[in-house]
Amino acid sequence: MIRKVSFLSGLLILTSTLAAQIFKPVSWETEFKKVGENQFDLVFRAKIDDGWSIYSQYLESEDGPIPTSFTFEEGAHYNLEGETSESDNRITAHDPFFDMKISK
Repeated sequence: MIRKVSFLSGLLILTSTLAAQIFKPVSWETEFKKVGENQFDLVFRAKIDDGWSIYSQYLESEDGPIPTSFTFEEGAHYNLEGETSESDNRITAHDPFFDMKISK
């Protein structure tokens, strides 16, 4: 009986440890490029593990997945000009799960 309890306790601890692991398949690198007097472009690059992807910021409908988004805190020391854009390094195809065209 004691062996069964010890085994079950060990199994529960192992299971809870495995379930508590957090996957971080995407990491971000940032840089800025000076493009004029007091003007900079901010560049964000995602490094994505094999088998994972992120969705475009610009999807054709809100009925699909959650798009990637960027939030910038307001500050008196800078102004935001223009909109965020994406590189051409993306795949666009019809997704049968969401039944819409999606870019990743």
